[in-house]
Amino acid sequence: MPQAKSARITTGVAIVEAYPTPAASHTPTERAPDDFKVQRRTWGGICAGGPCGSTLMVFASGQWVLSSEGKITTGTLPPEQVVALTVAVRTTQLHRATGNTDCAAAHDGMSVAYTWTVAGTSGTASSCEHPINPNDPLTIEVERVAQDITS
Repeated sequence: MPQAKSARITTGVAIVEAYPTPAASHTPTERAPDDFKVQRRTWGGICAGGPCGSTLMVFASGQWVLSSEGKITTGTLPPEQVVALTVAVRTTQLHRATGNTDCAAAHDGMSVAYTWTVAGTSGTASSCEHPINPNDPLTIEVERVAQDITS
């Protein structure tokens, strides 16, 4: 008598994590225009010394200035990081975003605004006026710079 074959069931589980786009290559292929400037301003929330807030500015030369909690720090970004910011400014869609906004500062949270200039074109986007997409190239690169200089 033939033997009965048993069915075999295989179950698998996979976890996939998405990471932001890596920074620009190590060899910059372009240079930031002389008028290039990016600013990120945060405000709101409650800190020990009063309302929280910071301003980060980055210029075409790579020079940056961070004003936070009453302190000012400065430094210089490597050329590839300035190129990554320039590309991000040229491709951002933050100023075109529509939908629900979150002016978190109105309810003790942290609001954010980005302002930029590149090649004679300026733009701005505030979480109080536009939804801020955390996956927008400008958000990714500016937050990467902020993390790099504060860590």
